[in-house]
Order: sequence, then structure tokens, then C-alpha cells
Amino acid sequence: MFDDSSNLKSLSLLGGIILLLTASIAYADVSCSITLSNSDGSTTDAVTISDAYFSSGSILLPSEGINGLPYSILSTGSGTSTSSSGKFSESVTVSGGQKPGNMDANVDIRNGAFSWSKKVNIGSISPDTSMKIKTMISDGILESSYSNSFSMATKEINTERSKYSDKTTITPQLVDTIGGGASKEDIGNGFSSHLEGETADRRSVMDTLLFERSEEVGAANNWKDQIHLNPENGFMMQSATIMSENKCRLSDDQLGTDGQGQILVGMKFTPYDINTMNQLFETQFVPATDSGFRVILVRPRVDENEPSYYDFKTLRMFSKWPIAIDLENEEQNV
Repeated sequence: MFDDSSNLKSLSLLGGIILLLTASIAYADVSCSITLSNSDGSTTDAVTISDAYFSSGSILLPSEGINGLPYSILSTGSGTSTSSSGKFSESVTVSGGQKPGNMDANVDIRNGAFSWSKKVNIGSISPDTSMKIKTMISDGILESSYSNSFSMATKEINTERSKYSDKTTITPQLVDTIGGGASKEDIGNGFSSHLEGETADRRSVMDTLLFERSEEVGAANNWKDQIHLNPENGFMMQSATIMSENKCRLSDDQLGTDGQGQILVGMKFTPYDINTMNQLFETQFVPATDSGFRVILVRPRVDENEPSYYDFKTLRMFSKWPIAIDLENEEQNV
């Protein structure tokens, strides 16, 4: 253990080692950059914000530290959106220490909110260097990318009468983002999702689209996604579920009739070799139909005496690499 009071006395004798930075402005871009270095290593942090608030604090010590403090460079920061449409980008580079590398995040939202934080710890026995990001949209658009020296994840989400949120962690070795969405209304809802994951010489692309073709009858839906990337392998997953919730009846069909609605849902997956940018194999569709869509027929419950009816239709797609997957035998439809 180390004594906080003696640490503060020692720190007070060193000018300019505690650095605080704040930036907040609306309807304009604001950028700032800071570099800290000693013989243990260095870190550079560059931030650009629009309709957002950001604050940062840093402590720079001699490489041997002071009074047993468990770091020689410590830099933390956090930010949040200040309106329903904003954006931020932050790039952190770390050299030296036990976990060198870079971490980058870019987020642009319309009709939503975001928050994020970062921490860089150099010279610690147990270094903790990471970025954490949260986003949400409602009837809006999210465009985001997260990367480090080895991997990159990209998302483009568009929601209609639906909401979506996700959580992301970036370290110099890992990119992991998990998200989920759900309809807010049973009629006229929908979403589109474009995901990209790049690591270990492969770039995988997943696209999902769900929309209702009727303004008279519909059903609830939800969907989930995950991108998990490290230097050795990657994992991507996307699923979409349509639910009756005892309000309607669901069936598979190609044509609707009077008093019924249609929900169209489909997925596609395309893998590329990063080095050549050639496709590794043909684009895979879920479901494997000529149109690439599964058509769900929706019939409203017209008789309150009908038995309770809770049904769901799910489409699911996932990819792992470099482990080979037999797509013909993989469970893709439930």
C-alpha cells in the first residue's frame, strides 16, 4: 500500500504533471490532442467531437514512479453526446509498457445518444488500457467503427419505429461489440443492419433487412448482433426474431391476402480475403431462396375466444474464422 497524503505532497512539488482538458460545443467540430511520454513509454490521444462533451485527466511521473504509485503514466477520459444527433472520434496510441498498440473509435448518430470512456496505464504491474463505448438510437441511424492494430469492426444500423443499443470494448488486442434492437410498435416497424469484421486475414460482411409491408396488421420483432475480434480469430453473429405475442398469427407464405400483412426478412453473408480482396466463396443467403427473403404472413386475431397463441420465427447467421465452417450443415433457420 502507498500513502495518499505523501503522494499528493510529492505531486505538488512537480509542476505540470496533472493535466485536465474539457471541450464542449454544439453544431461544430472541436478537436484536441495530447502526448505524454517518459522512459517507460508514451501515449498520444486525439479526440474530435460534435454536439458532445469530453473531459480528460492525465498524470505523468518519472519512470521510477513516486512513493510506490502503480503507474508512471495514467491517462483517463470520458465523453457523452449533448444532443440527439452528434458524433465523436478518438484515437489512442500507446508505445512501451506491457500492452502497446492503438485503439480507435468513431461514432455518428442521428436520433440517439452515446457515451464513452478510455484509460491508459503505463508502468503498472497490471496495466489496464481500454476504451468502452455505449450507443443507442430510436427511429434513427448509427454509423460506427472500432479498431486496434489487428482488427476492425464496422456497423451501420437504421431503425424504423424501432430502437437499438450496443456496448463495445476496445483494447490493444481485442475488439468486442454486442448490440440488440426491438420494435416499438407492431405495425410499420423495420430495421437494416450492415456489419463488417476484419481480422486474421479475413473480412466478413453480414447484412440483415426486416420491414413490414402493411400498415394495418403487423407483429413485434427483435434482433441481436455480436462482433468479437482478436489477432488470431474472429466471430460474428446476427439474429432476427418475429413474435406474435398473442396479438396475431404467423405463417410462411409468398403472397398476402385481404386482411393480412407481410413481413419480409432476409440475411446475407460474404467473406473476403484481406490480402487479395477476393471472395472466399459465394455469398450465402438466409433463407436460401431466389429472392433472399423469408416472407412471414401476419393474420390478426379477430376472435377473443381463440386459444392463446405465442409463436416466433427466427433467422440466424454466424461465422467463425480461421476455423472452417460447413455452411450446408450449419443451423441457419429455426
